[in-house]
Amino acid sequence: LTARTICHGHSTPQMAGAFAQAVGASSLVLTHISPQYDGLQSKHEEDISKSFVDLAKTEFARQVEIAHDDMNIEIRGEWE
Repeated sequence: LTARTICHGHSTPQMAGAFAQAVGASSLVLTHISPQYDGLQSKHEEDISKSFVDLAKTEFARQVEIAHDDMNIEIRGEWE
């Protein structure tokens, strides 16, 4: 799965979590979920979202969430 994901220019939830950890992020928002998971809009939304969050948290112990339509995120950094 990881090789196929990388081949398509994407990341697994674990890869995103590891990157967030490496750069010292305070939180992680998973976006651009593969169309194969269109079920996120179905009755399984909570199960799939929880699975993605749990996978990311294997590498990143801070706040992790799944992005949704019309979501606003405030980004703060050392430049402020």
